[in-house]
Amino acid sequence: MPMQENSVVLFGIDSGNFYVINKLIKYLPNFRFILTKGICKILKSTIPPLTPPAWSAIMTGKNPGKTGVYDWIIFNRRTRYIKIVSSLDIKSPKIWDFLSKKGMKSCIINLPLTYPAQPLNGYLVSGIPAHVGSRRKITYPPDLIKEIDDVVDGYEIIPNINLRIEGMEKEYYQEIRRVLIKRIEVFKYLYEKDTWHFFMPVIFLLDSIHHYYWHHIDERHPAYKPSLARKYSVLVRALYRIVDEFLGWLLKKSSEDHFDLIIVSDHGMGPLLGNFLINKFLINEGFLNITASSGPDSKGIFLFLRKMLNLPIFKSILRNKMTKQLIEFAFKLLPHTLKGKFTERGQDVLKASMILERMNPMQTCAYALGEFGQIYVEKKEIIPKLVNKLLKFFGKRGLKIDVFFGNDIYYGRYLNYAPDIVILIQDNMILPDITLDSGKRLFVPNALKAHHRIEGIFLAYGERIIEKLQDKRINIVSVYDITPTILSLLNIDIQTDFDGKSLVAEEKCLKKSKIEIVIDKIVWEVACKK
Repeated sequence: MPMQENSVVLFGIDSGNFYVINKLIKYLPNFRFILTKGICKILKSTIPPLTPPAWSAIMTGKNPGKTGVYDWIIFNRRTRYIKIVSSLDIKSPKIWDFLSKKGMKSCIINLPLTYPAQPLNGYLVSGIPAHVGSRRKITYPPDLIKEIDDVVDGYEIIPNINLRIEGMEKEYYQEIRRVLIKRIEVFKYLYEKDTWHFFMPVIFLLDSIHHYYWHHIDERHPAYKPSLARKYSVLVRALYRIVDEFLGWLLKKSSEDHFDLIIVSDHGMGPLLGNFLINKFLINEGFLNITASSGPDSKGIFLFLRKMLNLPIFKSILRNKMTKQLIEFAFKLLPHTLKGKFTERGQDVLKASMILERMNPMQTCAYALGEFGQIYVEKKEIIPKLVNKLLKFFGKRGLKIDVFFGNDIYYGRYLNYAPDIVILIQDNMILPDITLDSGKRLFVPNALKAHHRIEGIFLAYGERIIEKLQDKRINIVSVYDITPTILSLLNIDIQTDFDGKSLVAEEKCLKKSKIEIVIDKIVWEVACKK
């Protein structure tokens, strides 16, 4: 029996959302089973709803102010140092750290932000950003990578696809399907390899599927075309059915091995209409002063080259099998430091570094960095004026904007890493973008068709967890509740400063702050619209 008594499987589905699940439910018998026979809740993500802070919250039970993870980049405001976030930047213990100290075994597979792989009592196969790093550090123990390479004829972290190139639906389907099947083979292989107290497989690929194919499954999207939807929605359905079949396998194992099964996403997903150039807005309003570029530098060159790779001409190049293999071979030969600069995350660092280098600190009050254009304020007294400008600008255009202050939504030892202001525009249908653009427009297109939402999914199945949760009137749970809940199910009493609560323990609920009540209201309103 691969699972110990009273064990837990936490199945992570990156960007899992009820909109797509309900849309495809007649083709997903196992999701349908757990929705009707199990526990179903809305899972509230972090603000902003972004992979690094959200998965860090799920694996630690703590907010970014305690984990130190706010974005795909780590930014030190004092030194202006900036880099891609990694497992080494998470400042709080993870679930498996607590279990290892108790002599309990864990197996973690493809969870974002676990690269480089750190020691634990069990196995760990890193998720992104491991695809840009050394394969020697992908697994713990280190030799495990050779073993799973043999199992699936070459393990892959993510498929080699560029989501910014449109019109590659059929080609990307084949790439995603291949990696998804390999991933699930590794899940099953490692599940059977040992006896676990905690088993956590994560499928990140649905995030890519949603980003790229959303306009083919959502009639509300401006880019929705019935003829293309009939052609490509079946591809989304086919990929979801592979995930559903694995869920069926887990449900069967749950009955045989008597473990509690919990399914969570780090955030949800919804239609994306375009980008708002937040730094250009700050420049126009006099909050940010940027010096003119003296000429191309290495960062500008890498950003330019990556932009060229997004052009439609590369569609025909990528469709040529020999040319594609040649490009992939050449990419593999690049040093890790150069390879990373061509990735989405490497581009985030380059963009942010360029802003910081070109910023005139003496004449700058505020600037934006990160995937959600989080605002960092140098002179706190200007915050009311800046917020008023933002509200007035979007109000004039009939657009909804939610403004959050770092001191309200984050707390802890690493609050100094936090942005001062986070904005969500039109329920995240418009994404703040930090790009410095020389044009006049503030709103620009985005090749991605969907982006993240605060409301994710929480599903559960198993005798113990159903018994403990079915009578509790909880509609919304938090990413911070997952670690305390799992530790309770494993009968581990940890006295630490979790920001969530155990959903199954007999204890008084933590009192919610005013900002948490506001966030719950936003999540519930958005969920009800769907």
